[in-house]
Amino acid sequence: MDLNGQDKTTMIIIYLFLGGLGIHNFMMGETKKGIFKIIMSCCCGIGSILALIDLIKICTDKYEVNPDKLV
Repeated sequence: MDLNGQDKTTMIIIYLFLGGLGIHNFMMGETKKGIFKIIMSCCCGIGSILALIDLIKICTDKYEVNPDKLV
């Protein structure tokens, strides 16, 4: 699994502290997805749910870094 050069453990720790804001997406080069999660967190709280899905994918090695994908 490639997390755009980032360590899996580091990404999980970043997620635990700042996952709802999508900071882990910015670190992996997924700027569009990170901005979308910040907006969703501020507007309706869905950003945290999307981040939880990312955490599960990171832990199970099924996360794909795709800068063009929004969700």
